[in-house]
Amino acid sequence: MRRAAAILAVVAFFGMAVIGAASGAPPFTCAVRALAGAAITYVLMRVAGRIVVNILVDAIVGSVPPPSEEKDRPREQ
Repeated sequence: MRRAAAILAVVAFFGMAVIGAASGAPPFTCAVRALAGAAITYVLMRVAGRIVVNILVDAIVGSVPPPSEEKDRPREQ
């Protein structure tokens, strides 16, 4: 998840920088805003990734049936 978040943050950084440059903002302003946006994107992706993994684990663990009681009972003779 860390790698995917980093790749998406880099893409967001360049995307925001291009949009800022196209809108006519000064280069320093574009860089600062793009860096802040990339940092926010990275954090949100990490949090969203953890939430998705937790949901998947809960779904998998919840779908496992509980052990039957017959296995725990001793055999009758």
